[in-house]
Amino acid sequence: MPVQLPQEQDAQDLPEGPPSRALNRAFAVLLLSRIAPGAELRGRPGQIAWRETSQPPALPLVEKGVLEVVVMLDAEGRRVIPVWFEGGEIGLLSTLFGDLRLGVELVWRRSGTLRWLPRDAVEAAVLAHPPLMAALARFLAQRLREVQQRELGWLERSVNERVRAVLARSAGGDGGRQITLTHGELSDHCGVSRPKLSVALKALERAGALRLHRGRIEILRPEAFE
Repeated sequence: MPVQLPQEQDAQDLPEGPPSRALNRAFAVLLLSRIAPGAELRGRPGQIAWRETSQPPALPLVEKGVLEVVVMLDAEGRRVIPVWFEGGEIGLLSTLFGDLRLGVELVWRRSGTLRWLPRDAVEAAVLAHPPLMAALARFLAQRLREVQQRELGWLERSVNERVRAVLARSAGGDGGRQITLTHGELSDHCGVSRPKLSVALKALERAGALRLHRGRIEILRPEAFE
């Protein structure tokens, strides 16, 4: 199966500088003071650095460039869970994908070099050196917070999109600018809870797209719901 070049991939743009990147690099510096990395491996954009359906025997330390972890959903090349690692970072999360029975690839998103860190040596160093364990825990905790924040953003965007669509369909009478659905009816139509509906409506009101009244909603800018 041909590998898509980065500019052809439909994954989101590379996140720029989340806090977990600095924590990953700090962990890598500590780890490299305890173990020696393997031989250098060079790559160019779109080139596969590793492909397998089980966990790799070593972890990739990206010296420069950008490496992407891709879990392939099927033979058509559809992807889920893309994760990126830049220079100075260890591809720790790639180890979580081994038991999914899906194709896993490490693909160069930007040209670079990596060195493999033997998994057994990494585990032994972490267990024997408490500061390494603490650094790893800080990285994983921060990465989890970032994933949760990203997921929350998706959920909120989905709610806003549903509310906009229902308001566009429900507007009627008075030139299509009045909606008389109750709060409960509107939340049912949108498939969201009342608190989430209230947040979305107030955001639209602050943006000048509508005005909230008791028992009705006045649409001020119909084009905002197109």
